[in-house]
Amino acid sequence: MNYEKLHVQTLAGMSVDALKNHYAEVKTQYMQRDGRDTRTQAYLSQVDTWIQKSESVQEGGNQ
Repeated sequence: MNYEKLHVQTLAGMSVDALKNHYAEVKTQYMQRDGRDTRTQAYLSQVDTWIQKSESVQEGGNQ
């Protein structure tokens, strides 16, 4: 999968569970590689940020 082609709109449309599953999948693949690339590190950081934003929105809606 070419993660660079996934953009903010795609992440914003994903549920929290889907984001978490996607993050885990990408991180697993990343950790299994010999080299560490900064693009994937940045992408994982962006997905993590979206997870946190989505969770805070959900918590705000459940009050």
